[in-house]
Amino acid sequence: MSLRHRLHIMKRMLEDYACIFHSLNELPYCKGLIDYLNDPEAGYNAVLHLLRKSLETEKKKEQGLIVNPYG
Repeated sequence: MSLRHRLHIMKRMLEDYACIFHSLNELPYCKGLIDYLNDPEAGYNAVLHLLRKSLETEKKKEQGLIVNPYG
């Protein structure tokens, strides 16, 4: 799977979360995600954040799991 495809999946997941927040009437979170998604590099930045977080977690010898709801 290419990085471009993974970025598309990440952006789609963030759009889904915005819809979930809207349906839960959590409008500030929904608006924040929509504003974030208007940035053309939003998916790329989200992937970098998750990679950085997983590397920092590995340094601390903690274990975690990132679940892809689409895979």
